[in-house]
Amino acid sequence: MANDGFIYGLDEFYFNGKKLGYISEDGLQPSGDEPATTAVRAAQARNAVVKNILTSPGTDRFNFNVIELKKENIVTVFGGTAVGDAYTAPRVKAALEGRAFIKCFSGHKIDIPKASLTSNLAGTINLAGVMQIACKLEIAVPDDELKGPFTIYDPDATIVDDPSESTG
Repeated sequence: MANDGFIYGLDEFYFNGKKLGYISEDGLQPSGDEPATTAVRAAQARNAVVKNILTSPGTDRFNFNVIELKKENIVTVFGGTAVGDAYTAPRVKAALEGRAFIKCFSGHKIDIPKASLTSNLAGTINLAGVMQIACKLEIAVPDDELKGPFTIYDPDATIVDDPSESTG
């Protein structure tokens, strides 16, 4: 598949090596906080900024809603336990931490070595909608100092430890 520069279509999403089920048609929505700067002005340059200092690098985040609420999908994004034919939520909500991996229809793959996942119940329970789990995936700096916070691979790139290859 040729890389035409367009990244589109959510094919599969993995968290901690586990493939999640269906995600709502809104897909993954990039969000986060924009970087912040402080403008430095000088008396000698009255009409111009002489330097911009980065005061906050901002954050990178994806928001999405899991709609296929099989027990194993709920455990992956919410924590808790699945035993037999029952799911039990954790007593205390906590952020889950791990690797996120996104496979796109365009052939691109996005590898996020370290992310924090928080979630809560959302959606509706009626004949016009489904219950969902609303998720926020905050991209973090990985523990490995040689890695960046995320890597976008071209279509047909070979990726070591690709969860989409190991689980089919």
